[in-house]
Amino acid sequence: MPGKRAGGVVVYTFGRTVAGRRGEASELLQLFIPDGRAESGPRPEVCAADMDAALTWWAGALDRLFTEVTDPAGYAKADGTYSAKDNFEALLSIEQAFRNVQSLSAHVRDSHVRRLLLFDTLDMLEGLRRPRFQRMCELSYAERALREMTGLMSEAAGRVLLPRATQAVAALRQLQDGFFALSRLQNGGLLVPNKNGTERVMSLEMAVSAYLRVLRNGGHAYGGRPQPADGVLLAAHDGDIPAGLADLAYLYLLQLLARPQDLRHRRAARQTTAGGP
Repeated sequence: MPGKRAGGVVVYTFGRTVAGRRGEASELLQLFIPDGRAESGPRPEVCAADMDAALTWWAGALDRLFTEVTDPAGYAKADGTYSAKDNFEALLSIEQAFRNVQSLSAHVRDSHVRRLLLFDTLDMLEGLRRPRFQRMCELSYAERALREMTGLMSEAAGRVLLPRATQAVAALRQLQDGFFALSRLQNGGLLVPNKNGTERVMSLEMAVSAYLRVLRNGGHAYGGRPQPADGVLLAAHDGDIPAGLADLAYLYLLQLLARPQDLRHRRAARQTTAGGP
């Protein structure tokens, strides 16, 4: 449990898991909120030592992240001088990513808000480092990220930090089951149109990734500059988004914590662009 204090945060552990909310609405206004997660999922089997291991890993990862993001050498202009603006913007972006995931943790009742926070966080992480939004929505990529995270922390820390990420990957896999149009389901994939008027079979993994891109772009209103397959993706899916999907944002924030050096790739690309060929 985080406790605020001047200059930082103190974290208190109870040595066991405790319920963060009740299943039913505790305030009248909560009856107005769209339906969200009905239950929290299985309770993690953790002990006090596991929580200590998780906090130790988290604090160490934050230390490495801030070491990376505050290194002036990473924000050099083409002439070799330090760009305070670029450094400040990177810090603000990382802060916003953490705030988004914190809000995801609190707004478990509102699935619409959680989806918007997911999309916003993935866009932000795309701007900070290499993976594209649509790539982060591919099941194979998410599974690889989860396996990587499992290998980068102890089993004890993983018992506390990984269940939420595991549920997100399971939700991404479950999303494939939402494609119901039998006329479009062929050879284990989804039949979608190409730009040249022909059709091709897209794997369900890629169809889910493209479907989430369409939903993300719909935040600016649907039908702006659609791809040929967009209409089919929307019409062929039942629109049921598993509640745990939004925690993909948490998975990739964990990955950023574990691999802060990935921030260098985006900075290097920007410096190369700014400096010319």
